[in-house]
Order: sequence, then structure tokens, then C-alpha cells
Amino acid sequence: MQMPNTDSPKLAGELAEFERYCSLRDLRKAAEKLGQIESEFKDEASASLEFLLHKATFLNQTGDYHGALGVAGEAYELLRETSEHALLARIQTELARAHQYLGETDRSEREYRDVAASFRRMGDVVGVIDTLNKIAGIRYLRADYDEARRLLDEAWNHAEELDDELRLARISSNIGRIALRQGKFNDAVDKLSISIEKHGKLGNNVSLSRAFLSLALVEIRLANYDSARRNLRNALAIIREHDLKRELAIYFEYRAELLTAMGNLDEALGSIQSAIEQGRGIASDGDLISQSERIKAGILYEMRKYDEAEKSASKALRIAERIDEKLEIAESTKLLAMISDRKGASTDSRQQIEYAIVLLQQLRATYELAECYEQAAELTWLDNSTRIFYRVMATDLLGSIGIESDLVRESKSTSTDKLDRHVFAVTGVSGDSVQIITASKQMRSILRIVDHCKDSDIPILITGETGTGKDLLAKFIHNSSNRSGGPFITVNCSAIPNELAESELFGHVKGAFTNALENRDGLIEAADGGTLFLNEIGELPNSLQAKLLGCLEEKKVIKVGDTVSRPVDFRLITATNRDLEESIETGRFRRDLYFRIAVMTLDLPPLRARREDIMALMKHFMAENGIDIREHDDLFDNDNIMNVIRYRWPGNVRELRNEIRLVTLECDGDPEAVIEALNAKLGDPLPESQLEFQSGLAGEVASFERERIRQALRSASGVIRKAAKLLKIPEATLRSKIKRLNL
Repeated sequence: MQMPNTDSPKLAGELAEFERYCSLRDLRKAAEKLGQIESEFKDEASASLEFLLHKATFLNQTGDYHGALGVAGEAYELLRETSEHALLARIQTELARAHQYLGETDRSEREYRDVAASFRRMGDVVGVIDTLNKIAGIRYLRADYDEARRLLDEAWNHAEELDDELRLARISSNIGRIALRQGKFNDAVDKLSISIEKHGKLGNNVSLSRAFLSLALVEIRLANYDSARRNLRNALAIIREHDLKRELAIYFEYRAELLTAMGNLDEALGSIQSAIEQGRGIASDGDLISQSERIKAGILYEMRKYDEAEKSASKALRIAERIDEKLEIAESTKLLAMISDRKGASTDSRQQIEYAIVLLQQLRATYELAECYEQAAELTWLDNSTRIFYRVMATDLLGSIGIESDLVRESKSTSTDKLDRHVFAVTGVSGDSVQIITASKQMRSILRIVDHCKDSDIPILITGETGTGKDLLAKFIHNSSNRSGGPFITVNCSAIPNELAESELFGHVKGAFTNALENRDGLIEAADGGTLFLNEIGELPNSLQAKLLGCLEEKKVIKVGDTVSRPVDFRLITATNRDLEESIETGRFRRDLYFRIAVMTLDLPPLRARREDIMALMKHFMAENGIDIREHDDLFDNDNIMNVIRYRWPGNVRELRNEIRLVTLECDGDPEAVIEALNAKLGDPLPESQLEFQSGLAGEVASFERERIRQALRSASGVIRKAAKLLKIPEATLRSKIKRLNL
């Protein structure tokens, strides 16, 4: 769109550079350029409509919404009586954006709709797309998800016609946020991964940070805390680099949610306080403050600081009502119901929880409604039948979005053996079956995440120690997916000689190098239509990382010695036992490649952290080696296998499997002899029990207490409040014991 150009050629050149920095959201350089222009062109710039527009855009981007209103308002007054409709629409956009973030959403929506009408009259399709996206954002804020999605679908159709990758990426991210609020985690993961891929390819780092933040929130909902933490760190690196004030407030907010879910309430309170302070610097009564104060109230409630919690929840409700943020109204009201209950105000609590439930039902916010039922079931004034009803509703709703419902399991046999309930099996189109044996809540959570993203092309990075089953999980994902009919190509990056690595991965043409006697397809091309699994990705030579990144971005492969690229369609799964973030700092791994492959991270726990799996794995591996254990369930008593359970298992599941294989060869199929031999072979229990505790009764009591607390924490997925309930002790007592025992 061309704007009237009455500026001097020198100023016009500076303004073009200023606009470019703003469009790229390179706010540091934009700030430097703004200072330079205002210093060198003081009088001319103050009268330049183009300068005023770009300055208003910059101020909105940096969170100075009052400043943006002043500058855009000045430009609007200069233009309102002219025929410069295109420029006027852009200035109105900045006014509407400032009003939106200051919480004046009704006014903002009216202004955006006027702008959309102007762009339609002018035939400016890009302007229409951007404005529809912004109106959808307001509808999202009001929890009018159907209308927000309708607006985004219209914007998507326009962007597809223009083949506008940048706007498709933005729209995809916003659709993902709506899917998250509706509890459609499959759709959320899919759309956010598309957004991350597109923004990464375009180098649009600011929008990339927002997509990382949203994906982290999805992972918090799915209890995939390690991956959520990584994506928050990915976002923070970008936020700090570009000094993004609003995104920094959201980062602190989501970090507080993660820490709360993990039971780290003191840290969570510090993080949410940082979010509030950051939000106040942007808009003292805006949407950021309502959300942060509500989260703060929830943390204070968990800490049993009910008066402080009530103060924060009431403030959150007041702001949410003023800006008509319906989901926050419901969430704040729910919290007030819980606080009223703790303070003995049962009548207030009843009215508040009933209103919150009705509002969440109207909003069709499945996850939040399920959580509301779950928490309402703990209210002390409830009669037993209502309590049961609330719990059933919570379970049903969570099951409908795959949070607590089990994955579909296939038993290896038709027997009703107890082992079957720990067997998660998937059979691909080819008939190849993969089984994962686990009773661990952490592992089952990982499998639920797989169920949500199995059919997406989102890249997955599997991390964990050697022997934890990274390759098995990769095959499980492939067999679960709609690509299971295609090839599953495994590449061990540490086993390929450096001089052959490029040819092995990308292929070569005849004559490309000595002994290249014929054309040969590489392993990447062999994965076309299926899944490419790059194991030990951290060992990939630096020289190949850039080429792999290009292949992932373009979905094309170029053979060694060739100049022609060929399209290739595959789903990428990678695995490593290295700390890739540390490798990035030491220059051994490219940061941009890491962002590309680590969109979703699944961190497999070591066997010593999932001891509840040892017995099930023992039974499975013994049966795998031909030992009939069906009539010998009594052998698998904790006392009989104490050393097996308490052994540290440095080689993890692989070591357990190998040990059982060796022992079965010596014991000639006798299950009792196998267990006795294995228990004797492993000898002493964990050395930490000898090092950390004194001998005698006091040491034994402390050891027992330590193990029981660990078990409770594992069962409660690390949530201290839930673990305290399992142990039937006050939460404060449990926190004290955790600190004393150095857990």
C-alpha cells in the first residue's frame, strides 16, 4: 500500500528502515532508529504522517499503549477530513490495538470493524486478513470461540488465496489457542506446531515466541512438564533478545502455572508477582492483570492464605468484568467459591460455584469446566450425592478430551493376566506390533501426549538416558500414526562415519566422489511417506546440521553431487541422551535446528524413577524368554525382589532385560530360580541409603519415610498437595519433610 510521501528523500529512507525494523519486530534496532530520526529530523518528523503511524505501531509493539493512543490520535486528527482512506485505516488500526490492550474491548472491536469495512471497499485483502485476525482476538478474549474461529477461517481462506505464509502462520497459532481453550488438544498441538514451523522458517521470532508460549501451556495441561519448561525457555530467549514486554508478562504467568502444577508454590508466587509487575507497566487494569491476579489467588489458596487469595481473586474478577473477559470471570468466581468455603461462608460459596459452572457451560470451555467440577467436589458444604455427581462429571469431561482416559490397549494374549493392564500396544498397518510396559503415571502421561499428537507432523524430540526406550517410543509413535503404512527409517547418527554421513542421509549421484558408481537414494528419501527417526541427533556433525535444517524447512532433499532438489514427505522424530541446550552453548549444536526438532519434547524417566514398573517389566521379560509365570504370581512379592527394586539400574530397561536374559539361560526355565538368582546377583540396595542415613532405628525410619514420600510424589505426578492427601498428613508437614530429607 503506497502512502502519501511529502517527506524529504533522506527522511523517507530513514522511515523505510524504521518501518522494516517494526515489521520484523526487531524492537531494539527500531528504538535506535526512532531516536535517530527524532534527533536528526525533529521538526520534519513531527509533521510527517508516515512517521506518526510507524511511531504509534512501535509504541504498541513495546507495550506503551497510552503513548500509542496519543501519537495515533494526533495523526488521526490531521487525516480525518482528508481522502487518504488507506492511511487513515492504518492509523485507526493502531488506535484500536491500543484500546484493546488497555481493556477497552467494546470500543476496540467497533474500531476494528470500521477498519475492516474500509479495507474491503479499497480491495486491500491483506488489510482485511489482519483486521479479521484482530477481531477474532477480542472474541477469543470474551470466550466467543465459535465466532473467533469463523473469523479466523475467513482470514485463512483469504491468506491461502494469496499464498501468504506469514499470515497463515499467525492464523494457525490463533486457531491453536482457541483449540486449547476448547480442550481440543490434538488440534491445538497440530496448529501450534504448524505455526512454529512457519514462523521459524520465516525468521519471525516474535510470533515464534508466542507460539512457543502457547504450546507450553498445552503441555502443562497434558502434564508434560519437561517439554513445557523447554518451550518456555525457548520463548524467553526470544523475548529477552527483542525486549518484548507483553510476551514477558505472559511468560511469567505460564511459568507460574507450570510451577504450581509441579507443587513449587513459593517459586510460583514469585513468578506470578513478576507477571503482575510486568503487566502493570503495560496496562494497570488490562487483561494481563486479571489473569495474573487470578493465578496469584489460586497459588495463595493452595498456600492457605485465604484473605490474601480473596483480595487477588476479587481484583481479578473486577477487571475481568470491566473488560468482559468471560472465561476469567468464571475462573475468578470459582476461586472465590473455594475461598468462601474455607472461610465458612457456605451460602456465598454455593452461589459462586453455581454461577461459575453455568458460565463455563455456556462458554463450552471443557477443560476449565472439568477442573471446576473436580475442585467443586472438595467443597465442605456439599451433600454426598452432589459430590459424587461433580466427580463423575469431572471424570467424564476429562475423558472426553483424553486427559485421564486410558489409551486403547491390546493384550498380547487373550488371558486375563494382571500384566495386561500395564501393556500398551499398537499395531501398524503392516501388522508390526510395538508394546510399552508401564504402570508409571509419568510414562502413561507421555503416552497420552503421544495419543494427542500422533497424527500431526509436529517434530518430536525424545530425551532420556541410554536404555530408557527412546527407540521403542519412536516406533510406538509411528505405529500409532496415520503414517504407519509408510516406512519407519532409523538412523543412528553416532554410528555413521563422518566422511559417509552426508551420502548416507541425502544420497548421491553417480560420480559424485570416488566409488560413487551409481545413483543412490539416501535414508531421508527412503522415509518418504513415513517416519524418519534420527537417533543420537546430538552426534550429527556440525557440517550436516545446516543441510538437515534446510531439508526440514523446504521438505526437499539434494543428493551429494546433484543440483536438483526432490520433494520428500516425512514425519521427523529425533532422540538424544545429550543435553542439547548445553551443546548449543558450546557450539556443538545449532540453535535454529534445535528449535526445529524440539517443538514437542518427551523426556523418558530413568528406571530408578519409575520403580513401580520393575515388577511388570520383569514378568514381561521372563515371559519373553520362555518362562511360564502364570501360576507363580506369589514369587513377585516385594520382599522376594527387594534388591531388584532397590538397585539403581544405570543401564535402565535395557539392563534389566539383558540381566533377565542371562539369568534365564542359567536357570533352565525355573521362575523361582530366576528370581532368586537375579536378586542375589544385584546384591546391595541403592548406595544412597547407606551414604545419607545413619545406621540404627533412626536411619531405618528415615529411609522408610523417604521411600514412602517418593512413592506418593510419583503417584501424585509431583503435586505436593495431592501427595499430602495420599500420605494423610498436612501439606505443610510434607513440605517440611521434603526439605529435611533433601528430596
